[in-house]
Amino acid sequence: MSLSPVRIQNAHKYYNKGKDNQLHVMNNVSLELPESGMVAIFGRSGCGKTTLLNAVGGLDRIASGKIELFGKDIREDTDTLRNKYVGYIFQNYNLNINETVFENVSTALRLCGMEDETEIEERTMAALANVEMDKYRDRTPDTLSGGQQQRVAIARALVKGPAIILADEPTGNLDEQNTVLVMDILKALSKRCLVLLVTHEAHLVDHYCDRVIEIVDGEVRSDRLNADAKGYITRDKNHIYLGELEKIETATPGVTVEYYGDAQRELTLQVVSHEGKLYIKVSDPTVKVLDEGSEIKLMEGVFEETPADPEIKTGKDLDLSRFAPFEGKHFGRLYHWRNSLKAAWRENFRGGKKKGKGLLRACLILLAVVMVFMTAAFGAAVRSLVDLRRDHNERLFYIPLNPEDDFSVLNDIAGTHGVDYTRIIGWDPVYDVEMLEFRAATFMTAENIYLSAEARPVSLSLAEDLPLVAGKKDITVSSDIVITTALAQKLLDTATVSYLREPADLIGMVTRGRYYNMGDSNLRIAGVVESDELFFYLDDLVMARYVLNGYFYLPLTYASYADVTVQDGEMILFDDGTWNTNEVKVGQTVTVLGKTFTVSEIRQTYMGITEYPAYVKDTHGVDLITDPRIYAVQVLGQDELTEQAEYTWLFDHYFEYGPEFYERLLADRPSYKDVSYEEWMIATYQNPGMFAQMLGYDRDRAAAAWLYHEKNAAYPTSEELDAFMSTFEAQNALTVMFEDPLLYREFDRYLNQHYSGSSRYNYSFAVSDADYIALSSCVGKTDEWLGFHFFDCYNYGDGTAYYTNYLLLRSSDTAATEAYLTETLGRDRFLTPEDIFADLYDQIRSGVAVAIVSVLVVLALMCLCVFFIMRSSFMSRVREVGILRAIGVTGKNLTFRFTVETALLLLLTTVPAYILSALFIGSLSDAVLVSTVFYFPAWMAIGLLCVISAVGILFGILPALLLLRKTPSEILSKYDI
Repeated sequence: MSLSPVRIQNAHKYYNKGKDNQLHVMNNVSLELPESGMVAIFGRSGCGKTTLLNAVGGLDRIASGKIELFGKDIREDTDTLRNKYVGYIFQNYNLNINETVFENVSTALRLCGMEDETEIEERTMAALANVEMDKYRDRTPDTLSGGQQQRVAIARALVKGPAIILADEPTGNLDEQNTVLVMDILKALSKRCLVLLVTHEAHLVDHYCDRVIEIVDGEVRSDRLNADAKGYITRDKNHIYLGELEKIETATPGVTVEYYGDAQRELTLQVVSHEGKLYIKVSDPTVKVLDEGSEIKLMEGVFEETPADPEIKTGKDLDLSRFAPFEGKHFGRLYHWRNSLKAAWRENFRGGKKKGKGLLRACLILLAVVMVFMTAAFGAAVRSLVDLRRDHNERLFYIPLNPEDDFSVLNDIAGTHGVDYTRIIGWDPVYDVEMLEFRAATFMTAENIYLSAEARPVSLSLAEDLPLVAGKKDITVSSDIVITTALAQKLLDTATVSYLREPADLIGMVTRGRYYNMGDSNLRIAGVVESDELFFYLDDLVMARYVLNGYFYLPLTYASYADVTVQDGEMILFDDGTWNTNEVKVGQTVTVLGKTFTVSEIRQTYMGITEYPAYVKDTHGVDLITDPRIYAVQVLGQDELTEQAEYTWLFDHYFEYGPEFYERLLADRPSYKDVSYEEWMIATYQNPGMFAQMLGYDRDRAAAAWLYHEKNAAYPTSEELDAFMSTFEAQNALTVMFEDPLLYREFDRYLNQHYSGSSRYNYSFAVSDADYIALSSCVGKTDEWLGFHFFDCYNYGDGTAYYTNYLLLRSSDTAATEAYLTETLGRDRFLTPEDIFADLYDQIRSGVAVAIVSVLVVLALMCLCVFFIMRSSFMSRVREVGILRAIGVTGKNLTFRFTVETALLLLLTTVPAYILSALFIGSLSDAVLVSTVFYFPAWMAIGLLCVISAVGILFGILPALLLLRKTPSEILSKYDI
C-alpha cells in the first residue's frame, strides 16, 4: 500500500494565542489526501483554508498535531520536503521581477539540486510551452498581464514534476477567460498528481474539483466527493446568445425583420433599394452595425457551462512527458558565490537602481573615515599603554627603605643572586627617571628644535660589557654620558629634522638645561651602546654624587674632588666649626649607611669669607673690628662714620691678613677647570673693587676710592669721590680694572655658588673614591650623632605608606633575584617589575579605559548606523525574501547570499575608504606634533579593519537574520511591501 502524499493529524494553529483576540484558525484538523485528483479546500474568507494550505506546504507552522508528506514529518526537514514534493501556486504569483520568465521557472529546478544546464533548459521551455508562455521567456514578470504571470507561476510549479501542487486562490486576480484557462491546466495536472486548491468560488469547485473539503472557523465541516466535475466552458463576453432573448418577427415583401430583446425601445428602420443597391437608415445613432469582421458575434441557442456531451473534450491538453520526478541534491540551495556576487552587484551598484543606494554607499564610506579618525584620536591614550609596555624595564626590582629595618644584608648583593647593579633612589620608583632634552642643532633654523625622552641614570660600570654602537664609552669629562640604543631611538622618534636618523647622529649633542644633581652642568652624549633598556650612563663618581649629594645633601665628598689622599675604609673630617672636635677624635670609627670608616685626620678648614675674622683670631690672636662705625669712633676718633673713614677701615684694617687667608682657602677648596682658583684669588686681591664687593660694597665706588688713595695717599670724602669718578682718568682706570671678562665671570660664579646661602658644595667628610661609589648603593644604619636621617616613612590614614628612598636592583636573572628577596625579606617587602608596571598602569588606567570605551561606543554607533541603514535599504526587499522563502530557498542559503552581498558592499565602499584614511593618518605619523594627537599603528589598523568588517557584515545581515526567523507565510503576509 502506497503512502498518502498528505496526512494531517489533529492539527491546531492559533493567532494571538493567550490574548483577548485569540483566533483558533486550525481546530483539530485531520485529513488524508489521495495521490492524484483535484481537492478543494472551500470556505468563506478568514475561515482558515489558506492557513491549512500553508501548513501543508511548509510555509507556516502548526501549534500542535502532525503533518506528514509521504510519511515524513514536515517539521523535521521542511525545506527539503517542500522542494522535493511540493509545487506552490500563489494568488499573487510571487514571481521575482528582477528575473526573466525563464529564470523564474528554472529556479524551481535549481532548488531541487538539478545542475545539468541542458536538462534545465529543456524542462523549463517544455513547462512554458504547456502554458503557452515560451515565447515570453526573456520578458520580466512586470511586463506581463495577470493571467500570463499566473501561467508562469504554474509552469514554475509543474516544471519539477511535483507529487503535490498547492494552489492558493490561483484565479483570484484573473478574469473569467483566464480563470478557465488556469483551471483547465490545473485539472489536467490533477490526472497525475494531487492538486490541493484553496478557493471561495463555488462554481469552480462544482465544475473542477473531485473532492471538496469545507472549512468553517478552522474546523472541517464537511468532506465530500464531487462526481459531476466535468469541467467548465467560459462564456465569451462578445458572444450574444439569441436563444436567451425574446424574439419579435415582422415581415414585408422581400424584407424580414427579427427583433431580439426588450421591445420597449422605439426604433425607426428605413430600408431603401435603389439602382441595385440596398440602403438602411436607423433613427437611433447609438445602433451598431455588425458584419463578419465585428468582435460581437450572434450565437444561436443558449450558453452551456458544461458540454452537453461528456465525451466532448474540454480544457487544455498538457504534455507532461518531460516532467518525470528526479532525485536531486542540495534541496533549497539557490545561491552560490557566482550568482550571489552577481546579485549583489546588481542590487547595490548597477546604474539606475533603487533610490537610496547611493546614500547607503556614501554613509558606509563616511562611517569608515569617521571610525579611522576617531580611533586614531582615542589611540593617543592607547599609545601610553603601548609605550608603557615597550619602555617598562622587566629587570628592575625596588626595595622600600624603612628606617625601622636593617637592610645592611643587601649592601653586598651586587654580583650575586642575579643582581648586576644596585643604587639608592630618592623618590617613588614610578618617577625614577630623568627627562633629557637635547637641542637638535645650534644654527638659527634649528635652535628651537628639541629631542626629548625619559630615562634612568645608572653607573657607567654597568655598560662595561655592552657593544659600542657609536662614539666612545671612556668618559673623561664628568658631564659626558653614554646612552643606550633604546634611548637613542626614543630621542630620534621625537626628531623633526631629517638629518637625525641614526644613533651616531646624536653624538656630541648637549642637553638644553643644566642638571642640578649631576654637577650642575649640561650633559653631552659621548657614546651609544647596544641595549633595550632606557638608561643613560654617568661616570661612577658622578653617579654616586647624584645619589649622595642629590638625594640626601650628605656633607661628604670623595678624595679626588677634595684634592686629598684617603685610604679605603678611612675618613678625613674637615672641622669648619660644624662638628665638636672634642667628641670626634682621630682613630674613632664612624658608620655611614652601614659602612664603617676610621677617622684618619681632622683638618681645620675655613670655607668662605665670612670665616675670615675667625681665621685671624685663630691664627694671629687678633680680634678684628668687624663694624666700620666702631672703627671710625674708637680708632679714628670721629663722631660718626664717613665714607672716607669706611674705606680706611676696609682697606687698611679689615683685610690686613687677606692674602694668607685666601691661600688657606685655596688649600681647602677644589679647583675650577677653566681658570684656576689661585689665579682668581690673585686677580681678586689685586682688584679692590671685587675684593670689596664680597662684603656687599659698591664695586665701582670701592675701586675708585682705592685708586684715589694710590694717587693722593688718602681716601676721598663722598664729594671728592664723586668728582674723581667723573674724570676720564678714573673711568679709564676702572675699565682696565674690569676688562678681563673671564675673570669677572669666574668671580660672579664664585659669589653665586658660595655666598648665595646654598650649602650643597660644602662638605665635612672625605672618603676614598671607591668608598664614595660604594656608599651610593649602601642601605645600612648611620650613626645618630651625625644628625642625618636618610630614610623616612610616612603612613597615610588609609594604611598605605610613603617611603622617601628605595634601593634599586638591576637583575639579569629575575627569577633568582625574586626568589632570594622573597626568602630574605618576604614577598611584601619589595616590588617586582610586574608590581611597578601595575603602579604605572594605574596612572594611565582611566585614560586607557576612556579611550577603549570611546572606541567601543563609536564602534557601537557605527554598528547601529549600519544596522538601520541596511534595515532601511532592506525594507524594500522584504517581499523578495518572502517569495524566495516561499518557493523553497532555505534560510541558510539566503543568509549566505546576504553575507556575500554585504561583504561586497563593504569591500567596495567601507574598506577602500578605511584604507585611504588609514594611509593618510599613517603619512602624518612622521610629524611629531601630529603623532601626539593621533596614534594608529599598523597592528591597530589591521585589527580594527577586521573588527569593522566582521561587525559590518554581522549588522549588515542582521535585518535579514531577524526576518528569516519568521515563516515564509509570516514574511509574505505581515511584511509584504
